Amino acid sequence: KVTGAGTADLRLTNLVSTSGATVTVAGTSGNDALSFAAGASSHTVTVNGVSYSFAASSYNTFSLSGAAGTDSVTLTGSAGNETGVLRDGYASLSGGAYSATASSVRDARLVGGGGTDAVRLYDSAGDDRFSGREGYAQIRAFDGSFFNEAVGFADARAYASTGLDQAFVYDTSGDDNLIARHDYTLLRSSSATMYTLARGFDEVRVYASAGNDIASLYDTIGDDTFTARGDLGILASADGETYNLAKGFDAVRAYASTGNDLAYLYDTAGDDLFVGRADYGLMQSTDGEVYNLARGFDQVRAYASTGRDLAYLYDSAGADIFVGRDDYSLMRGAGNEHYSLARGFDEVRAYASTGADTAQLYGSDGDDQLIARKEHAILRAVDASFYNLTSGFATVRAFASEGSDLQDVSDDDIDYAFGQVGDWS
Repeated sequence: KVTGAGTADLRLTNLVSTSGATVTVAGTSGNDALSFAAGASSHTVTVNGVSYSFAASSYNTFSLSGAAGTDSVTLTGSAGNETGVLRDGYASLSGGAYSATASSVRDARLVGGGGTDAVRLYDSAGDDRFSGREGYAQIRAFDGSFFNEAVGFADARAYASTGLDQAFVYDTSGDDNLIARHDYTLLRSSSATMYTLARGFDEVRVYASAGNDIASLYDTIGDDTFTARGDLGILASADGETYNLAKGFDAVRAYASTGNDLAYLYDTAGDDLFVGRADYGLMQSTDGEVYNLARGFDQVRAYASTGRDLAYLYDSAGADIFVGRDDYSLMRGAGNEHYSLARGFDEVRAYASTGADTAQLYGSDGDDQLIARKEHAILRAVDASFYNLTSGFATVRAFASEGSDLQDVSDDDIDYAFGQVGDWS
């Protein structure tokens, strides 16, 4: 009963009840702010600014409900090891001697508090976004229907189900390793301070900064395309079900298996080197800043632009065909078992070993020079706009085009089948 003159604001605080070792908090029809904090000797529950303390020896189970309204909850752990769970409208945190749950809340926040803590974050039935950093994880609905976050958890694992779900993951300041597959992506630090997993997301984007960071991207069982430009690598499935992006990594390595898989490797603005072999293609900058590898792809296509760019193409153990033109060069298996293309490179060198390998060199519309020696042949532009070399091939054929084409051929020394087509002077 309240008596007296004037006005007064009243706060009803009888929202907390106990039964045995269980503490229950019932929210109001309004917007409630609930919290729980674990302690060594006592646990604290706060309801809309009013705090209650419970002896840890007597109470170990805490159940908080927001009821109606736009409610929020914060669950804070102890210095020990804890496990947290975040779902749409639900949160839980448990340690060795207690457990706390919250339901009917829009926003939930978990705080690790210390120890080796792990958290699991789950999406809603709609479209959601997950973000993960060292010591921080967040999942929220695009429509704003819920917002969940976890602070201080070294181990954070997020799970997506229905809807269009996206994940954004950021590295630590140290060395990190990324593994990205069609069904999950995992980024972990070499110092064990971060283990962030995103499973089932439609699109995953991972960003690296400092440290020596390595990304390994794996294809699906279907058709996939790997695209690498500078420090950006993307491996995506043709059916649109998988999209994995790695940005800022010191090295990106993409691996293909079944399906018809294609790789597109682009150079930097500086000097670059492309190496194409039967089982892999590698584009790297000469300054060591960029390293993009595509292994097991049916076709690898490399593109050069500015800078002094070189390409080295190698044959397989079987029969191979090399085609060298002024604007591109191609090494492929006789049955297209492998396919390496280099376009726009200042210099291309093709090497054959075993098998009945054939090289075809084509002149440009300008003036070109053909040089044939004992073990190699070169067709290059007089103005140095292109340069194609072959070495170790069983058969080499050179084709003149327009312009004034010159030849320098040592017939007596050549130990491979050599032929010239067109007008050479």
